[in-house]
Formats: sequence, C-alpha cells, structure tokens
Amino acid sequence: MPRFASNKIAKAFHRGDNAATTTEKGNALEELLAYLFHKIPGVLLHEKNARDAQGSEEIDLVFWNERNSNGLPFLDNVLLFECKNWVAPVNGQSVVYFLNKLQTRHLQFGFLIAANGITGNQDDRTAAFQHIGNALIQSNIKLIVLDRNELCALTHSDQLIRLIQKKITNITLRALL
Repeated sequence: MPRFASNKIAKAFHRGDNAATTTEKGNALEELLAYLFHKIPGVLLHEKNARDAQGSEEIDLVFWNERNSNGLPFLDNVLLFECKNWVAPVNGQSVVYFLNKLQTRHLQFGFLIAANGITGNQDDRTAAFQHIGNALIQSNIKLIVLDRNELCALTHSDQLIRLIQKKITNITLRALL
C-alpha cells in the first residue's frame, strides 16, 4: 500500500486556494488526483482535459484501470473524473452535466471531485444529491463524490480504495453518498 505525502495534498489545495485563475485552481486539483490515483496499483492516467470527437465536451481526467486485484478490480476500465475546485458546493446542474457524460459513454462509475462538496441535503436527497440517486435508479450510474476533507485525511492508497468501496456501497444500498 503506497503512502501519500500529506504535505503534497496540503500544498495542492493551498496552491488552488491561492490561484489567480479558475484554470489554475482546477489544474491544482487535477494534479492532486493524478498523484493520488497513480498510487493505486493498475491505475494509469490516460489523458488530461480530454475532448470528445466534436470538441463540445471536456473531461478533466481519464484514467485506465487495469483492474488489478490490489487496486480497483470492481470498477470500469475507463474512469472519468470531473474536478471542481470551487469555493461553493457543486450545484445540481453541474452534477447532471457530468452524469450525462457518463451515460452517453455507457459507463457505470464516475468520479466528481468537489472540493467543497455538493449542494443539498444527503439524508433528504435534495438538490445535487437527488440527481445522484436518480442516476442510480434510472441508469445504474454510481457517481462517487470525494471532497477536500476526505482527500486531506488520506495517508495511503488502501484508504482511498476503501473510501471508494464505502461510497459505492452507500450509493447502492441507500442511493446516498
């Protein structure tokens, strides 16, 4: 189980917090996720800021998951990430837009990295939480949301794997995060 450098995680968020542009804020979070997921056996960064064939959609990070038994064998081979290093929680409209990207690519899993969470109430499934529950019910899509506090608490790759498993279990059983 590879360890994470806690100072690297803190520095990435500090860099994003002090960035002059939204692009720089996003890049800081994308670089952090590339670092964290690279530590998981069998997970390789395929592309950053990938565009679809028409050039109308961008996907922040695309990973290839070899489904290594010590890594993420329970996830799709292609993993898409949307990174939102926003001061405010990510709204429902942005969640729906990313869910649409997953649905059109027939993917069962996706990752939304929302530095300050998402809008609504998890227990009542309101706002953005409602869209995540609906995606599971309507399309069997499980959107895994990770926030700043969760990422800052990680010390090694096994913790990240367990957190992902916990989130998938909660989404599946309760249509919650």
